[in-house]
Amino acid sequence: MARKRLYLDIETSPNIGMFWEAGFKKTIDYSNIIHERSIICICYKWEGKKEVHALMWDKKQSDKKMLSDFMKVAVEADELVGHNIKKFDMPWVRTRCLLYGIKVPHDLNILDTLTIAKTKFRFNSNRLNYI
Repeated sequence: MARKRLYLDIETSPNIGMFWEAGFKKTIDYSNIIHERSIICICYKWEGKKEVHALMWDKKQSDKKMLSDFMKVAVEADELVGHNIKKFDMPWVRTRCLLYGIKVPHDLNILDTLTIAKTKFRFNSNRLNYI
């Protein structure tokens, strides 16, 4: 039986903060954040399908509805596939969902193409656009 694979990628906004000075080896404390970063968009595509779906934050730059809509899709997948999805995309999705009380199954099956590139190959670069 074929796996139902969902390919995905997210983009995030920057934190907005107040600080006196920027530069090399400068530390900006979390208390200086005046607007926390969030997820701008989630794009996904089912394996074997042509259509790419794009979910965007709303006019107020809130990612709550987008995350709720995405989790309804993600739970249908047997496997979530992405580049650096284990250390970036899914921790972001989980964190933002936690803030909103959106349930994320703990047992999502994840296939990370960056992990595969690093452990099974010796590319000059493991960046997705190079591979």
